[in-house]
Amino acid sequence: MTNILPLSIMISMADKTLSKLNRIEGQISGIKKMYTKGRDCLDIVQQVVAARSALSRVGKDLLTGEAARCASSPKGQKEFDKVLKSLFDVI
Repeated sequence: MTNILPLSIMISMADKTLSKLNRIEGQISGIKKMYTKGRDCLDIVQQVVAARSALSRVGKDLLTGEAARCASSPKGQKEFDKVLKSLFDVI
């Protein structure tokens, strides 16, 4: 299956995704510290919401990238359809 995106763009997207995931990991670490130090519940929940939102954006980015990759062939589109169906079954 051929990719419709150039390799340099795919690498750049992967670098950005890893950067976002590292940032989220830092957020989670901060949330754990806040919890163990007994910080205000509202402050902790606000950070959880922010981390969850960031993780959701990463998921959307990954799905968008996968859709672009799979769109280049009928077999790839079928595989992507399976992935989407399984995701909607979970939700």
